[in-house]
Amino acid sequence: MQVRTKCAIGFALPSNNQVIPSFTMSGFQTLLSIAGAVALLLWATRMVRTGVDRAHGAALRRFLRGAASTRLGAAAAGCLLAIGLQGSTAVALLVTGTVASGITTATVGLAVVLGADLGSALVVQILSFDLSALVPLLILVGVTTFLTANRRSVRQAGRIIIGIALILVALRMIGQASLPLRESGMLPLWTEHLAGDPMTAFLMAAIVTWLMHSGVASVLLIISLTAHGLLPLPLALTLVLGANFGSGIIAAVLSRNHDREARIVPYGNLIIRLVFSVAAVVAMQFADVPAMIAALLPALAPEQTVALFHIGFNGALLILGLPISSLVVAMIGRLMAATSTDEPELPELARQTSLDPDMVTHPRQAIANTIREILSMSDTVSVMLSGIVDAFENGNRERIVQLTKLDDEVDSQYARIKLYLAEVGRQKLSKSDSRRCVELMTFCIKLEQVGDIIVRNLLSLADKKRTKKVGFSRPGWGELLDLHERISANLQLSLNVLVSGDRESARELLEEKESVRELEHISTSGHMERLQSGTVASIESSEIHLDAVRAFIQINALLASVAYPILEESGELLDSRLAPAE
Repeated sequence: MQVRTKCAIGFALPSNNQVIPSFTMSGFQTLLSIAGAVALLLWATRMVRTGVDRAHGAALRRFLRGAASTRLGAAAAGCLLAIGLQGSTAVALLVTGTVASGITTATVGLAVVLGADLGSALVVQILSFDLSALVPLLILVGVTTFLTANRRSVRQAGRIIIGIALILVALRMIGQASLPLRESGMLPLWTEHLAGDPMTAFLMAAIVTWLMHSGVASVLLIISLTAHGLLPLPLALTLVLGANFGSGIIAAVLSRNHDREARIVPYGNLIIRLVFSVAAVVAMQFADVPAMIAALLPALAPEQTVALFHIGFNGALLILGLPISSLVVAMIGRLMAATSTDEPELPELARQTSLDPDMVTHPRQAIANTIREILSMSDTVSVMLSGIVDAFENGNRERIVQLTKLDDEVDSQYARIKLYLAEVGRQKLSKSDSRRCVELMTFCIKLEQVGDIIVRNLLSLADKKRTKKVGFSRPGWGELLDLHERISANLQLSLNVLVSGDRESARELLEEKESVRELEHISTSGHMERLQSGTVASIESSEIHLDAVRAFIQINALLASVAYPILEESGELLDSRLAPAE
């Protein structure tokens, strides 16, 4: 008769030393608990990042523009932005967008991302402290704020506080769920194998980080496992280096569809992180880094050693990477130019139409086809809108002409959608389908009008600015950029409202309309003050500046109109803003 003894990880060991896998419910529950805790950690970090972006996204972008005049200032701005957005990936994507719009150069953008990597490491250090006693208070304050506040910014503050509390809860769950692994007979074998094969450990950590899409969450997981004695310190440091490389992969993959100039930033950051992290892994084979850290800080716990090493690596990356950032940008630019084909300066937007005539007799499918075509039409309008910044700033006549020609595509799509919906309307439609067709047609009209405003007003003003050879004052240009950013974001939000019909998103869109109105007031008042003070640039560009502000407000009003039917149906919108007559 064989005598079996069970490991905690769920293997049955017979007396003849033959290992037969027998995955027990205990092992399954352990892995499921860890997976659930990691999922909560990912969700919580995303929750914090979303709250910060929704409440302060425009302000953060303004801060980035103002601070990014030098590479050192750009790095400091990136560090602060990463702390606010709970990670460097969001900052990298933000910078990629500003580079694509011509607001910042690729060299400055790379400096911002290098600073953001250090800021992300500081976030990890803050969250790695034992703050579990604050969890009940954070949840109480966060939930109360989110449920009772009326202002959008205050509600998002509640979301941020809840997210931070959930991060702390997830870290505690990881620690508790991983306790049974201490008794596992397999875990020492795995850690011993990875410790003896540092490059495999490095690549594994990079892949896991990319799959998690969060460098902060990945490093926090490593720190938590180290704190509970599941990872030896040298292996934990190697895994941190892999996580740093993996966080660079995330931004590079997510930005693969951007313009060539914009892709230089995440690709440059990825190359710098790869070179220095691999060099660090190799160097650790010849130097006892844990012993060196212990000699300097003997009372440091293993998990804090990991956090400090993470900060030190990213700090060294910033110090070593800033001086060579321009060289890296130039090298990647030449490499991408040599390997790319002759691409048009504007993306090819003409696609095969989604308006299948055979589906006209099937209203639900026809409506779905119309939505896809409207989204395609919005892509064209989005390219036109994003090109306005470059048209005003550089005044390139050829660029203005190219953007103007895109309006022909918008008009063609509008005409196709109009005729298609007319055919659908001839069918026997339910009341809801009929109302939906009217909503789609109305939004399509508004979108076509947005294209007309861009061409007839904004691009015409950009051409006038080029012809007269005048420039905006620095504050005036900043005000126009603020308006442009808010309206570009509202274009995407209006599409979300159109597709989803979500009441909260509709309310948010109308709140954004009021925020844009406030920006208009600030811009007009500031412009008048500059005129009164005799600012030459403001005097020369006064007509162009005010007309551009008015055009942006018109575009925003057209986009916000998609929210009215949704809020009227739910009874949240008054029929008239006029006070009743006495």
